Formats: sequence, C-alpha cells, structure tokens
Amino acid sequence: MNTRSLILTAGLAVVAVPLAISISRAQSSSQNPQVNLFGGTTTSEAKLDANGGVLEASITVPMGVIENAPKTMEMSGPMKADAVLEFPEVVRKTTFLNHAGLFWNPMGHEPEGRYNTPHWDFHFFTIEPKQAAAIDCKNLTLENPNTIAPGWLPTVPPNAPAKDSCVPLMGFHSAPLTEFKAPGQFVDGLFDSVMLGGYYGGTFNFIEPMVTKAMLEKKTSFSLPVPVPSNLGKATQYPTKFDAIFDAKANAYRFVFSAFKPIN
Repeated sequence: MNTRSLILTAGLAVVAVPLAISISRAQSSSQNPQVNLFGGTTTSEAKLDANGGVLEASITVPMGVIENAPKTMEMSGPMKADAVLEFPEVVRKTTFLNHAGLFWNPMGHEPEGRYNTPHWDFHFFTIEPKQAAAIDCKNLTLENPNTIAPGWLPTVPPNAPAKDSCVPLMGFHSAPLTEFKAPGQFVDGLFDSVMLGGYYGGTFNFIEPMVTKAMLEKKTSFSLPVPVPSNLGKATQYPTKFDAIFDAKANAYRFVFSAFKPIN
C-alpha cells in the first residue's frame, strides 16, 4: 500500500486454512546484484535443494536502510517505488515471485488510526517490474470472489466504486479478517505488521508484508500468514510461509518466503 491512496473495508467472512510443507536442507544459493537504498545495500537470494528447486526466496534489508529512511516524502515528480529488487533467475522462472518493490511511507496512509504511522510496504510481485510500473488503475476489473485467499477479504467493499480502492503501481489490496472487529470497522489502535494480498486486472499479482518502522527497530524476528488464492490462473510454485528474520551479526533483516507448493 502507499500514502497516496488506500481504502480497505471488510467484506464477507471466510475461514483461514493453515498450510505446512516440510523443507529439506539447502544445497546451494544464488544471489542477485545489489540495489542501494537510503545509504545501504539490499540484496535478494535463493536457497536451493539438491535438485535445484527453490527452498527459500528472500531479500536482505540492513537496519541502516530502515533507520536512515527520510522523515518526509518528496511529492514532486512521478510516483515510483523507492527500490526495485529482482529475484535470482531461478526464482523468477520457477516460482510466483519475480521482484520486490520497496515503498517507504514516512507518514503512513489511510485509514487514519490504523495505518497512519511510519511503515514499509514490501510488495513481492509476480509480474515484471515494467508491468508493475505501468499499473495506472485504468483497468478496474475485479477479482473473482471465489478465488480470494481463505482468511482474506475482497478488495472492494460491496457497492463501493472500484476506482476508490485502486492504488497506482500496485492495484487492489486484500486485507485479512484479523484487521477487522466488525464489517467495515478496523480493530482499534495503530498496527505493527500485517500481510496483504494484491490484484490488478482481476489477477492476483503480489504478496505484501506491511511493517512499521517501530516494529523493525525492535530487531526481533516474526512471522506472518501468507494469503494463498484458490486459483492463480497459471501453474507455478507458490510460497506458503513468510518469516522476517533479524540477523544480529549482520544487523539486518531477511524477509524470507519458503514452503513452496504447486498451485494453478
């Protein structure tokens, strides 16, 4: 999500389905070129099994990047991600994940009282960077309600204009039921972390851990549930587990997707 525009409201309740897949030890790894951001260096990496299959796909974000992020946002010029970090080729070719778009929100965004606190939007897209950059919200096709991930909600509330819920460079956001205390009513207080799913053109396009600066400054590891759509419209290996792992020695976070399973 982004500071410019966001509307999330609750729809019909669905029941979350836990997923678990055992993972064998990593045999090798593949690391991508580095991308500089706010005076630090971010990287992406894949851990592979003995047959070359992806066990983990991750990005590493040093605490220096988090701590040195600007306190205000430059509003002039076209909107864009603060950094775009592609995954290694083996990840892009065999899994749902293509690249990460990192968006820093120094003042947070709507809705007030829940997300208006400094935080990061880590968008993990399945589409190419140029496709994500071309999302202009002119295509207001919504997702098939039957494909929504169990435990997450439709992207647009009933009878609401779709254009009000679309965010350029991203699309439509699906929030988990846990964000609401009643239909249309967010739980009380500012959030610390939440996992969103995203659509554009009626297709599931991204997974988004949204995490506050305050949460990351605690330098502790945490996990978030991953939305698993019932249908993607393509056959791929999809991650069903997400962990934010703090490495004290490196003074950095690794945002790790794992437990890949085949999905169509």
